[in-house]
Amino acid sequence: MRRKHILSLLLAAVFTMLFSIAAFAATEITMEQAKEIALAKTGGGAVTECKLDYDDGRQVYEIEIIDGNTKYEMDIGVTDSQIYDYSEKTYAAYDSTGANEISAEEAKEIALAKTGGGTVVQCKLDFENGKKVYEVDIVNGDTRYEMDVSVTDSKIIKFEQKTVAAYNSSVSDSTEITAEKAQEIALAKTGGGTVVQCKLDYEHGRKVYEIEIVNGNTKYELDVCATDSQIYDYEQETITNTGSSAGNSTGDQNATSGSIISAERAKEIALAKTGGGTVVKCKLDYEDGRQVYEIEIIDGRVEYEMDIGATDGKIYEYDVDYDD
Repeated sequence: MRRKHILSLLLAAVFTMLFSIAAFAATEITMEQAKEIALAKTGGGAVTECKLDYDDGRQVYEIEIIDGNTKYEMDIGVTDSQIYDYSEKTYAAYDSTGANEISAEEAKEIALAKTGGGTVVQCKLDFENGKKVYEVDIVNGDTRYEMDVSVTDSKIIKFEQKTVAAYNSSVSDSTEITAEKAQEIALAKTGGGTVVQCKLDYEHGRKVYEIEIVNGNTKYELDVCATDSQIYDYEQETITNTGSSAGNSTGDQNATSGSIISAERAKEIALAKTGGGTVVKCKLDYEDGRQVYEIEIIDGRVEYEMDIGATDGKIYEYDVDYDD
């Protein structure tokens, strides 16, 4: 009797644990649910990006939506469905009145006709200098093309091409691995997880699939060669919640390797650089192995983007864009 009683207790404990795990997993929303929350916030539009990532130690879906002449960006918490880092920008120069907008498929056809074929590795709706465009990237043999196709008049308003001389174009397309195979190789390396990006590109003259994977609290970035299946440029980053340490930072003058400046301090530095404006994004991330705050500021028709070192308060990668 005693053994049966112990066995019953053990089974009850196992079922309780499994139920708890299932309940925890059930609190995580899907990508489709995140899109629904975002579209409810904007009142409609087209989802142009939805990507699983980390922000300030929090797992989120990074979502972009374009509705008419307005672009929205927000993060949706995976476990609490809350909206974080919400921003919107209206492009006054774009007038959608009576416009006959082309579809993404039509934009791809226009771009492929221009390049004479190839593989479309990106087709994204966005704004460029106040114009609504599809940003289309194509890889064809040893050449990469990037162009903007106007949504309203089908014209190609930006065209760039780059020939990668080091790429061995004698390798036929039939011997190159597929995106699915590259993802299998990457997931075997990381031991599982969720693929949040798989994009064909060139790196150091090598044709590769650039892959990002999130597995638990770890983010992986790696390049899988399209011709030899080898892994290049492998990086992994363990995400920890830095919110409390950021709040207790003594500032950029006294920051050490164990402390970072606060988001508010980073905003102050950025606004001092631009001379004013509205901060529409302030995100803690890593760039070139350095922990930084990625900050965007809009001041009238001028948009600023910069990275501010989280430990030293210095400005890295400062860009200015004028909306004509």
